[in-house]
Parts: sequence; C-alpha cells; structure tokens
Amino acid sequence: MTAPPLVEVDESVVLDLKQKLLDPKTTLPEKYRVLFSLRNVKGAAAHDALELALKDESALFRHDVAFCLGQRQDTRAISVLTNILHNTEEHPMVRHEAGEALGAIATDECLPPLRDHEEDQVLEVAETCQLALQRIEYLRAHPEASNEESPYYSVDPTPALPAGTPTEELRAILLDERKRMFDRYSALFALRNKGGKDAVSALGAVFGARSALLKHEVAYVMGQMQDAQAVQYLTDVLKGSFPSPSPSQPLPPELHRACHGAPRGGRGARCHRRQRHCGVAARLCGRPGAHRGAQLRGGAGCAGLRAERADGVRG
Repeated sequence: MTAPPLVEVDESVVLDLKQKLLDPKTTLPEKYRVLFSLRNVKGAAAHDALELALKDESALFRHDVAFCLGQRQDTRAISVLTNILHNTEEHPMVRHEAGEALGAIATDECLPPLRDHEEDQVLEVAETCQLALQRIEYLRAHPEASNEESPYYSVDPTPALPAGTPTEELRAILLDERKRMFDRYSALFALRNKGGKDAVSALGAVFGARSALLKHEVAYVMGQMQDAQAVQYLTDVLKGSFPSPSPSQPLPPELHRACHGAPRGGRGARCHRRQRHCGVAARLCGRPGAHRGAQLRGGAGCAGLRAERADGVRG
C-alpha cells in the first residue's frame, strides 16, 4: 500500500515548475501536468510548491493537490491537510480529499484530525475519515501491507481483497449496502486489479447505489483501468442517466458533492461544473468535446482526468 519512490531532480527544475504553476496565464490543463510532475519529485521544494497550489481558485484543482500530497506520503503535509479538513468553509470535495490524504500518510499524527471528523456533518467527509482510520488500524495489524505496491502506482484508501477472490463474490460485497464501506472499497480495488468485462460490469453497477463517495471512487478506478468497456457507464453518469436507488432508500442531500461539487446553484450550475471538469480532461487527453459524450482515454470527466495519474513522471 505504497507508491513508487519519489525521484530527485535539480532544484532549478522544481523552481520552473513552481513558477508555471503559479503563473495566472497557465491554463488548468497545464497546471495539472505540472501538478503530477511535482507529485513525483522528492524534497521540500516540491512540497512547498504544492502547498502554494492549495490557494488556487479552482476547488477541483485544490482537491487534486490534496490527493497528490497524500500520494507522496510526506509527513510535512499533515499540518496543511489537517487545516483543510478542519475548515468547514472549504469545499466538501477538497475536505474529503484531505481526509483521504491523511489516511494515505497514516502516521499517529494523522489520527486526531481524522477522529475529529469521523462524524462530520458532511456525509462524504465523515465516511472518508472513517475509512482513513480503518486503513491506519489495518496497517497496524498487518504491518507487512505497508510495503505492498499497487499495480496502478497509487496509495489506495483500503487494501484490495485477495486476488483469488471470485468476481461474483467481490461484486456481492461491493453492492451490499449492509457491509462496512471499508469492505466494499476492498472489493472495489480487487475488481480494479482483476480487470476485464465482468469486473467493469460489477463496478458499473455501483452507480445505482446510494453512496456518493463509493460512486466517486468507482469513477476514479475506471479512469485508472483505462478500459474502453467503462466508457458507457461513465458517459451515462455524466449525462445523469444512471439508475437511482429505490424510493425506500432516499438519496442523502450530499449526493454529487464528492465528484461534482455541492449543489449550491441548482441543476444548471452542476451541469456547468461538469462541463468545466470534462473540458479539462478532454484537453489533457487531446479529445475536445468530452462533455458531449466523446470517449476519453479510459473514461470520461473526472475519471478520464484521474487516468492521467498513471502517466506521471516516475523514475
């Protein structure tokens, strides 16, 4: 449950990246390329540049900066991530990612802020902190898992269930609303690692479930997988045409916050945000018009953008 080692580069390279990151003329897609380059660079200079990026006006971008700080597993990030998690004025999407990042770093210092927010008023933030605490507890009970490397070069919120677990069993766990979120996530990452048509089908079924957080994570792993069979599921999500939970299981008011932002401006505002997020992904992948349903590398929207993470600078 660790990422590949960070690489050492000349400090002048980091300075150039930092200047581009903070330049108001730099487009959002260009910022993302800089962000994921810095994510893989060792040292205080890269960390400091990422901290400055947390002041960006884009909540989407700040959310991914928090993600990168967690993936680096650098304890220098704990203070700023804690401040984000505590800040109820910050976008819930960014606070969620700060909690997940603290779980990825997983030191004793990460425990107090996570415990402070495991019953947060924002459902996705609360669930994220609960997952992070359970991840840290799991690593303490299974210290050997700390050295396991993800096939997707990511520090995942939970371990994957054993590779030999049958796909149908993983699907049943993933879709069981009575299971702990930790167990459902573990099934999710096992399905990601398996890959193939049946795994994608099981993951796609989650878009009819209740948890916005779980759906957010499925979109992310579909982007990681870069499997063309996932495109239709992701396109349906972007169009809002995925099946809803049954009336006996009403949606929580925080639905869509984790991926598309809090519904503060009505349906039109949400659609505008989706188009902006998809536009970033489309330009990163060289595929204009993604918000009209065009296929991206391995996914669409946030998931297509997240897929870029597999192609970052790695030594």
